[in-house]
Amino acid sequence: MPGKSLPVTVLMISRLVYSMNWYNLSPALIQISSEYGVTVSVAGLIFAFFLLGAGLFQVPAGILAARIGSRTNCIIGLSLMSVTGLVSIFTNSFTTLLVLRFLSGTGAAFYFSSAVAVLNEIYPEKLGMMMGYYNAAFDIGGGIGILGFTPITVIYGLKWNEIIQAILTAISAISLLAFIPKSEHIGNFEPGVLRKRIMNPKIWTLAIAFSGFWSTTYVFSEYMKTYATFTGLPSYYAGALGSSVLFFGILGSFFSGRLKPENFIRTAIWMVVILSFAVIWIPFLGVSGMWSSALIVGMLTVSISSLEYSTVVFIENDRRYVALNSGLFNSIQILLGFAVVFSFTYILERGFLIAWIVIGLIPCLTIPVVLLYLKEIRTAGIDFQGSGKKVS
Repeated sequence: MPGKSLPVTVLMISRLVYSMNWYNLSPALIQISSEYGVTVSVAGLIFAFFLLGAGLFQVPAGILAARIGSRTNCIIGLSLMSVTGLVSIFTNSFTTLLVLRFLSGTGAAFYFSSAVAVLNEIYPEKLGMMMGYYNAAFDIGGGIGILGFTPITVIYGLKWNEIIQAILTAISAISLLAFIPKSEHIGNFEPGVLRKRIMNPKIWTLAIAFSGFWSTTYVFSEYMKTYATFTGLPSYYAGALGSSVLFFGILGSFFSGRLKPENFIRTAIWMVVILSFAVIWIPFLGVSGMWSSALIVGMLTVSISSLEYSTVVFIENDRRYVALNSGLFNSIQILLGFAVVFSFTYILERGFLIAWIVIGLIPCLTIPVVLLYLKEIRTAGIDFQGSGKKVS
């Protein structure tokens, strides 16, 4: 594809803005609790309902992408996120806010898997490296969502938080329409082919295995700022600490792009174990422990995400179905993660000490699942851009 720099840059910026939608309400959790008359733990349900929408609609979005194109799906997703953000400023009902967060998550489902497919269409020969940058863009955007929207929320209030984010998301959707070429991989598909992909045991095994990692890092990023405030740190310092988790992820993007594809899964397993211990020690090491955990979790989150999603893309030989595979993988992770995030709001009532230990152990409970099919994955093999190399 000629002129790759501009469309890739626009896509990365859209990824950054998209991720801000995941985290811009994180620094507003206490304000939401106050304005809507609910406890902080109940206010945390806005994260769970966002995940529910994102998880339920990943596969339908992937199917639609095969028919109308991944770029169009991305635009639909960002547009929906923008509209729900604007509408939320007019509601005084916490129940309505949860519904709007569910719809915003639905928009996220349409964007995510389709954006991976767009990236694969632009740079298939450098997908590992591009996925590293793609996930780093998510972390930068998430960091801005926490650090940048902390003063916005404190000074101007919750509604301006939502207005600014909605405007930025709308601009990003228009930019995709203007600068990303239409997909060339659009067409009909056979129901049997679709069913075969949805039931692919490799996708299911990898998704279940890494679902614990996904849910733990999501909870970690969303609640670190709140936890830092809970320990007595000033709001702005706590915001900086909470956002650092995501900014540190930039470092992880450089590591994943230098690994050989055949070592992706094996390397990711060890990273997950290290990440788990970094979460568990948070309540025992004070401020220094929080900073070291933020560094380790941030770096490893981007590295692991890049490795797992690159593997999922390599499994698919037909580019029409890359969005579907990515969507299925993400859907499984998010729906399992929804259960963890939902449960965390109630575990938190027992205190952060118990909550961090429980959430840190979860990745270690799910990652062994990958061993059940690791031999099959190696034996069947995955063709990495025609190299004949196999994942392990």
